[in-house]
Amino acid sequence: MIIAPSLLASNFTSVASTIKDLDAIGVSWLHLDVMDGDFVDTITFGPQLIAQMRPLTSMVFDTHLMITNPAKHIEAFAKAGSDWITFHVEATDDPASVIQLIHSFGKKAGISVKPNTPVQTIVPYLHDVDLVLIMSVEPGKGGQSFIPSTLDKLDALPKGTYHVSVDGGINDVTLHQCLNTALMCLWLERICFRTLTGSRSSHVIVRIIAGGPNPFVKETDGIIIAVDKGLEHAIQLGLDVTLAVGDFDSTNIELAKHIETIKLPSEKDQTDLQVAIEEALKLNPTTIYVYGATNGRYDHYHAAVQLLRRGDIRLVDEINEIRVVHNGVVEVKTLDYVSFFHYSGEPSITLEGFKYPLKEYYLAPFDSKCISNELKKPTGTVTVQGGHVLMVISHNDHR
Repeated sequence: MIIAPSLLASNFTSVASTIKDLDAIGVSWLHLDVMDGDFVDTITFGPQLIAQMRPLTSMVFDTHLMITNPAKHIEAFAKAGSDWITFHVEATDDPASVIQLIHSFGKKAGISVKPNTPVQTIVPYLHDVDLVLIMSVEPGKGGQSFIPSTLDKLDALPKGTYHVSVDGGINDVTLHQCLNTALMCLWLERICFRTLTGSRSSHVIVRIIAGGPNPFVKETDGIIIAVDKGLEHAIQLGLDVTLAVGDFDSTNIELAKHIETIKLPSEKDQTDLQVAIEEALKLNPTTIYVYGATNGRYDHYHAAVQLLRRGDIRLVDEINEIRVVHNGVVEVKTLDYVSFFHYSGEPSITLEGFKYPLKEYYLAPFDSKCISNELKKPTGTVTVQGGHVLMVISHNDHR
């Protein structure tokens, strides 16, 4: 299987550094979604950008033309540096001539069908193409769910020497569904871009905006995931949301129409926030910050606390930062007031630089008492050994 991240998921102000990062982690294909505002409503980019990127990398440029009258533009995209060029059968009256034209420039030719187009429409051309792209969502629209009939189309394709690709609504479940068909699948999905670039980075921060009222978000760098009503908060804060998660029973899902979305059923085993944290953990982040969980529903807050030991996950509000520490050292600043609660195991806590003279604390298992202390120096350290401690850092300046 080939995984081709989509350039649309990148930051267009830093395309060169993005390409460098993708090369560094071994990406061999880059998917280029070209939209003209006519065949689909969205406008993206043209051959000029591809030509500027071409000298920067040896990655295969897989160009997906969602444009009217593709034959008119094949030469420009071929000369710009595209290696594979895919067009839509719905966009031309003469697919055979478009395939021939692409091959005349020494490029691989692909043909694509929209969800409502029968796969039989492209069967006459399969002996001439190098790739078939089955759209599993409507082209040009973000935040859509995988269309199940895509699997029937995959099964209906005659066997051949061409590659088969699927584009849209791909997640862990639908990816495996595609791979369970009899054909090789090429995963072309924006969420893949986040996974590839995030999993190898030395410092990846994920910020989850939960649905509680008035989430306090001070820093905005990193990957932004919005949870249900948290999507409204994120939009109001002007955040660039990468992924929206939820059953969207408390907010309008139309807000996510241009955002990658995981739509959850109303009845489910996990809370929306738990699913969002699980998605964030797939990116192997350095730190996950969760905003709006501590001032919302208690069941959501409690569910989030249960996941804190899975990594460096922190629940943040205007005053507090809650995290679990296990066999580690945490630095604390002057204005911070720290409280410790037993979480699991038999942890001991050693403090340096704090106001009260006790050097070491022991939290017995199932002991519900809270130990608190504050600093007497500019910075102090908390060392935890032998178990997990729930640590609450309260900022006396209210930030």
